[in-house]
Amino acid sequence: MAKAISGEGSIRKRLSGKLAGKWRVQWSYDDPMSNELTTVDRTFATQAEAARFLKELKARVHTGQKIEVANAKRALTLNAWFDELAGTSANGFGGRWQEDGMKLKTISTKVSRYNAHVRNSEIGRLPIQHIDIDRARAFFRAMKEEGKSKATMKDVQGVLVKVLNDAIDTYEKLPNLRNPFPKVKLETPEVREAIVVTPKDAMQAIRKLSNDEDRAFLGLFFLAGLRLSEHMAITAEQIDFDKGVIVIDRAVKLGPTGKQDIGLPKGDKVRLVTMCPTLADLLRPLAEKTDSYLFPAKSVDSPRMKKRTYENWHRILKETGLPEDLEPRDCRLSHNTWLEKFCPKVSLSTRLEHMGHSVNRNSSEHRGLTVNLRNYTRFLSDAQGILRKELERVVKAASPKGR
Repeated sequence: MAKAISGEGSIRKRLSGKLAGKWRVQWSYDDPMSNELTTVDRTFATQAEAARFLKELKARVHTGQKIEVANAKRALTLNAWFDELAGTSANGFGGRWQEDGMKLKTISTKVSRYNAHVRNSEIGRLPIQHIDIDRARAFFRAMKEEGKSKATMKDVQGVLVKVLNDAIDTYEKLPNLRNPFPKVKLETPEVREAIVVTPKDAMQAIRKLSNDEDRAFLGLFFLAGLRLSEHMAITAEQIDFDKGVIVIDRAVKLGPTGKQDIGLPKGDKVRLVTMCPTLADLLRPLAEKTDSYLFPAKSVDSPRMKKRTYENWHRILKETGLPEDLEPRDCRLSHNTWLEKFCPKVSLSTRLEHMGHSVNRNSSEHRGLTVNLRNYTRFLSDAQGILRKELERVVKAASPKGR
């Protein structure tokens, strides 16, 4: 047979058989109507007829495919697009976001907010192209009438802005669309006023508790400044009583379905937390009884569920007389404040390493410090010793003599 004409498909002259001398057209394509692979095999008297047939067929197929793509875009609902980005429980939430490196915890948060407030709403079922500023405003107006908080509405707006931006810019699904969600003006939520507990009040609260586990539970928050996720995952093997440190190399993570798992701490920052002697005395009774989790679930060897942890937290607040609206993060803030205000011998870099903090590089006071910390500082044992002694000094000064 003769060489095929360049391009998709082929036009060849038959060299044998009863159709010798005629021109054969062959082409395989995805049918835009059935989405099935279709193969064409036709014979024509002349090459011109064969070429004209193939050209017209391609035009019809390509036009049909463009129409189908356009129809699909017009029919793409907000819910369907969100599921393409976040994935679904059936595929382990392995959508575009996870493929592009978004952390599972971040996806989990977005899925939770979307499912709770958007999925069953009218706007969730609308094709994206039909969502304009009026519909966006109506959606948030309905949320307000349902009594949703300003903070919740802001969080949901952030998710929707991200979803539409990805459709328009990131993945160019609908590049000519305008995102209406950033244009909706929402009330700024009130900033929660943090609670700072003094060393004296913290130590009084710890002494009021009657059992070892509760004292260790509260002491670990106030005297180590751990995050809740790090506190929940703490095990006896992380505690080095000889060196006076706690290795923070794990934390409880929540998946998109709410399932708890163990991962790295926030920012994937493994660090050493300095343990003062008072905290060591609180933790030792628990650590001597187990080589696993200090605060385990009742029936299995795994961290206590977050709901149960908060139940325990609120019970302890009532027993100790601490403020009812105190949160675990307030203990972390209090711990950091003690070091900052009462321990002048502790350097800033030592405190930040101990807390697992980064500094805002735009801060006029600490401009450029993040880079210096990352590249030029190390957590020195001497610095740990200073921090340990300073923290113990503050704790002892807050305790009655002889206690």
